Amino acid sequence: MLGALACAGLPSAATARVLDETTIVPGRAIGQASVLGARVRIEERIGAGRLVKSVRTDFGRLVTYRYATGVDVTYRRGVAVAVLTKDRRYGTKKGIGVGATKADLRRTYPSLDCLSATLCTLGELVPGARVTDFRFAKGRSKVVSVLVGVVLD
Repeated sequence: MLGALACAGLPSAATARVLDETTIVPGRAIGQASVLGARVRIEERIGAGRLVKSVRTDFGRLVTYRYATGVDVTYRRGVAVAVLTKDRRYGTKKGIGVGATKADLRRTYPSLDCLSATLCTLGELVPGARVTDFRFAKGRSKVVSVLVGVVLD
């Protein structure tokens, strides 16, 4: 999914406000790391990260930093295009996060689209749209990671 994420602009005023440190806001943020937020602003809130990946794609160079807060943020041109967590302390206001079951997800988010046994998505997979992916390990019924990002292509 990360290959399908891109920068579409600057964060809205609602996104730019400081979020609860452990709240997942579908399509917007995980904790204080907002999708479409500037790296400088994110690091002002959560501290400096450690570079864990840098790749060139059809969409340009993507760099991923890991933060002590339990999130990885992928940037394109200094703007966050994806925020990922595998940390159980993060959850939506409805209680969904790592460790939730697929049944919990379907009950809580009726618009959820499960594209495969290992991936369910909130949001439309159209260019520029914000989405939230819930990943499952093969053969497991519980969420192992949550990614909030922007669809590139």
